Amino acid sequence: MNMNKKKHTLSPRAQKLRAEWKGMKSDYRFISHSFNCVKIHIHTPDDGMYNRSVGCLKEGREKALKEAVKQRNKVGKELWGNCWNTVLNTPSLFERLPHTLEPDIITKKRTLLSGEVRTTDYYIVRWKELVDGEYKPKSRLFSHGNGNDKLSAYTKAKKVMLEVNKEFIPILKKMGRFNIIKVD
Repeated sequence: MNMNKKKHTLSPRAQKLRAEWKGMKSDYRFISHSFNCVKIHIHTPDDGMYNRSVGCLKEGREKALKEAVKQRNKVGKELWGNCWNTVLNTPSLFERLPHTLEPDIITKKRTLLSGEVRTTDYYIVRWKELVDGEYKPKSRLFSHGNGNDKLSAYTKAKKVMLEVNKEFIPILKKMGRFNIIKVD
């Protein structure tokens, strides 16, 4: 093993940038910093990520940040169209978006006094609601018993699902998660 290998050292400019970078946080959404570049991370409508970086060794961090913001806005507008302002300005948007606007089916078991176990099927609608500045999970059940009123339970659940997610419908359409079934 050769012990005479020269250790790689950073240039003085890179050392200065690394010192600036320690603990640096970005005030811009979808933008982060590393010691030698400003990074752009944008969620795409197909559940992917758009990643780019703008170097700041030559031009400096301020110019790189301006360029990154410009690129973020241009690419975000191309990807999201008229939904971009909502995507950009709504914190925790992607955590609150439903994967589908279809209610789930769950089965609950209960034991009768006779010891017999019965199961009941329900449609469940889940969403997050702002309570005291925090998003809390909420849910609502719709029983469809032995299958006699399954369609009416589904219709009620679907109406509630659409109502609680009405602000997200344009974004869900853009993402392809919105199936168009009119519920009256």
